Amino acid sequence: MANEPEPIQSRIEVSHDALEAELVVPAGAPPLDRNAIVALANELKLELTPDNHELVTAAAKAIAACPGAAARLLIAKGKPPEHGKPGYVAFEPGYDPEEIQRVLADAANGVKQSRSPGSIDHYTRSTFNFVKVGAHVGTIIFPAGGVVGRDVFGSTLTPQEAPPLTFSVDDTLKRCDDGSLIARCPGVLEWGEGGLHITNSITIPGDIDFSVGHIEFPGSVVVKGGVRDHFKVIARGDVTIDGLIEASTIKSGNDVVIRGGMAAKEKGTLEIGRDGSAKYLNNVTVSVGRDLTIERELVNCRVTVGRAFNGPGCGIAGGALAAAGAVVVNSLGSEMGVATDLRLGSIPALDAVAKEALALLPILEARRAKYLEPLDQLRAVKGRHAPSTVERMATLQRSVDATEAQIRPL
Repeated sequence: MANEPEPIQSRIEVSHDALEAELVVPAGAPPLDRNAIVALANELKLELTPDNHELVTAAAKAIAACPGAAARLLIAKGKPPEHGKPGYVAFEPGYDPEEIQRVLADAANGVKQSRSPGSIDHYTRSTFNFVKVGAHVGTIIFPAGGVVGRDVFGSTLTPQEAPPLTFSVDDTLKRCDDGSLIARCPGVLEWGEGGLHITNSITIPGDIDFSVGHIEFPGSVVVKGGVRDHFKVIARGDVTIDGLIEASTIKSGNDVVIRGGMAAKEKGTLEIGRDGSAKYLNNVTVSVGRDLTIERELVNCRVTVGRAFNGPGCGIAGGALAAAGAVVVNSLGSEMGVATDLRLGSIPALDAVAKEALALLPILEARRAKYLEPLDQLRAVKGRHAPSTVERMATLQRSVDATEAQIRPL
């Protein structure tokens, strides 16, 4: 008697991750009703949750609708685990330190930033925001815990937990209970070894042009490139510029170092709170609080210097130079007979400023003493300070630093 072929049977296949089970129905297999499918599932010990019972019912209806047809039908589905989500800082627009550095690097490499069309003054548009005291710069999003999953057999699937949030902020930022980060001082956000903080200095790796916009910063600014026509660099601290400065506005509350020169086409201005230096200045209006040093030439400039002009290798041709103190130059005037005005001695405008500064000095010193006295008292207390005391000390120290910053230029 010949061997009879094995009867065609339906079977259940489970995915490698055990998150899905399918009923495989070969062509010509005997039809299965709902109870038969449940029996097969029970043989494999599948967990038939209410949702899976609905899948079984739908599979039975599909088989009844097309008897004898081949089919693969989902009859059980698990739930994958939801892994924990790591914490991060959601920065407010324009404050993300990594985005700022990316934009600056792109600008230095000649990558143009997209600009919205319309009547927009692109000179005044900046690629990032400088932080002001009290600004909400971002929010800490704390790590989210994972959610347990289940496979089609009912076994628990353990999620991966998110790593703890380990970064910190220093006393330049206030970390609120809800995760908000509030600026305690002006500057720009920066990631450092100790975490997130506000720095009072910024470096622009390329030129100041349309890719960057005007710079108005409460601290010090370093520009590795130059400054193009009609742009402004205004800083309360020092300004250092490596490249050529065109017809621009440069203003500093402290010192200015121009490693190249400035050719301003009679449209540029240079205002320096303390001391300044440059290789050359051409067609610039200049005001210097203390000393000015020029290496090569001063051509057709109008310059006011509060103390001394130092230019042992410098030739001055055209324009006017007024200095309250000594003037050292290599040559004055030109063979072409260009008029060059030199005035030495008292400068009324600067004398008035100096008088105001001298009157302000004792007021600022008294203010500093007012902050230092309680700060020294708190420092003298031995042992570990309470959080409120630490907060008070940080506030007093910031007040001392701010006052000393006002005294320093005087």
